[in-house]
Amino acid sequence: MLPSFWSGDLLTLKHVLLCSQSLVYLIAFSSLYWQIPGLYGEKGLLPVATKLDSNDYVWQSSFPVLLSLHRYLNLVPSRAFQLLCLIGIVLSFVTACSRRSRNAISYFLLYLLYLNAQRVGGIFLWYQWDTLLLESGFLMAFLAAFSDSALDSIAVFLINWLMCRLMFASGVVKLQSGCPAWWGLTEMEVWYKTRQNHPFSVGHPLRVSMYPHSYCVVFPSYAGMVQKAVYFINILYRDIPSTCLSVAFIIVEEVRVLSTGNLPVIDLFSVLLMVLIMLTGNYNFFNFSIIVISLPMLENGMISYWMSDSSNSSRKLFHGAFAVALAVPLFSVSIVPFTVIDKGIYDKIPEALKNVYYQIDPYQIANSYGLFRTMTGLNGRPEVIVEGAVDHEGPWKEFQFYSKPGNVSEAPVFVLPHQPRLDWQMWFAALGSYRYNPFFLSLVHHLMEATPEVLRLMSKTQPFKETPRFIRAKLYHYRYTPFSEKVDWWTRDLQYEYMPVFPRNDETLVNYLKKTGMLLTKNYRSTGILDGYLSKLHAIVYAMDQARFVWGVLFASIVVIVSNLLLNSFHYFPIARS
Repeated sequence: MLPSFWSGDLLTLKHVLLCSQSLVYLIAFSSLYWQIPGLYGEKGLLPVATKLDSNDYVWQSSFPVLLSLHRYLNLVPSRAFQLLCLIGIVLSFVTACSRRSRNAISYFLLYLLYLNAQRVGGIFLWYQWDTLLLESGFLMAFLAAFSDSALDSIAVFLINWLMCRLMFASGVVKLQSGCPAWWGLTEMEVWYKTRQNHPFSVGHPLRVSMYPHSYCVVFPSYAGMVQKAVYFINILYRDIPSTCLSVAFIIVEEVRVLSTGNLPVIDLFSVLLMVLIMLTGNYNFFNFSIIVISLPMLENGMISYWMSDSSNSSRKLFHGAFAVALAVPLFSVSIVPFTVIDKGIYDKIPEALKNVYYQIDPYQIANSYGLFRTMTGLNGRPEVIVEGAVDHEGPWKEFQFYSKPGNVSEAPVFVLPHQPRLDWQMWFAALGSYRYNPFFLSLVHHLMEATPEVLRLMSKTQPFKETPRFIRAKLYHYRYTPFSEKVDWWTRDLQYEYMPVFPRNDETLVNYLKKTGMLLTKNYRSTGILDGYLSKLHAIVYAMDQARFVWGVLFASIVVIVSNLLLNSFHYFPIARS
């Protein structure tokens, strides 16, 4: 009989949370690791060497772990970044598969590694799911800080509070924006037709995500708002009593019964909502992260403190005091970014609390959320199409990206939970101008130079027999073809010229890239054995498709986890003593 965390066992829930968080870390680190040469290599779009070649002392740096690997191991900057991600991959794999490794040190190190990556990653790591991973990861380190006891319910409460803030803010900002798509209940039609990333393909006649809006436009709009309100009820009704009891080391059966009276149907709806989003769009590990932090909502009740901890009273008191001393500031500070959605409430927050928040804000442990405030793509999904030519007069041919729309005849691809970060950033570039997207200018330069590391980020099939000497870009609006048509997947309309023609070795462009550090003037050479091994290891990984590499790493970890469960089910996830 396999153990189940639906039985109301907080100790079981704790290890399910920690294991799940490790899997999300594993996805994030492995996805980033594959893309480092093209994004951050010495010949990449945003070379990490620009940030690492500073005169800062290691522990005064914003990314001390990465800088230490670079300096003390004498590694090429991008190799140091690869090593950081490799450490993250190994540690997240071990913590996912081994209960004994799930401690505060392991999870704090995972948090620290990803924080370093996020700080040095620039625009390619400035997504809300990256900050969500950091905040939830820090809370998981808090959860793993103590041996199994009812004190864990304090950390679980903070995780529930994070879920509440995320879901509530994501709903409120849509109403505050005044966006006609949200207020007019037409957003689901836009969502399914244009989406911010691609759905998977199940065959041309069965485009499963194209027309579900025909029967579910109104329901998700109202159901979503009801769901957000229930989170507040759930937090106040269940978790605050549970947490107070844990802090005071008092538990009364009558109160415990009240504390377990949550609404599992609504909580299951949250998980179902995330699954449906994953089936209709590629949002990398974001939905997985939300599912992880929603798991405590499905736990029905809390384990008795006296049942799980046989240590002496003084130790209990010390652990309890330490947990409260950490939890209260975390909860208090998180109120500051949460109240940004209402200026009146935000202005009433004490300045001292705001100052504390501003001091810890760089560590990403208390963040504001609010996804898709306004619905873009009302007239079609905007896409930048990059064209190249050997001669200024043409013929012009289109560069094909790894996953974003380009060729109207190509079916959308399935890359979940991998995030092709260049493709994602190209979508954001389409919402603005190339002048405000320096990475795009770097991309243009590397396409004309046929830089192998950058070309690996794109589709393997390109239409050029020789390297283009001229690059230009146009903006199109893409839409799915009607269901009855059998020719192309997309229709598109030209909107305007996104970027004028740039020739190879354009002096203005080259000088700009050098000035901003996106084009290095210094040559970096491998000088150590470790550097060479890291290079060879990544070359092996590079031979694989980027999404398949992430799938392979994730599948291997799941196989080990399931094997452990089958071989020793009653020891993998601990069960409380009755």
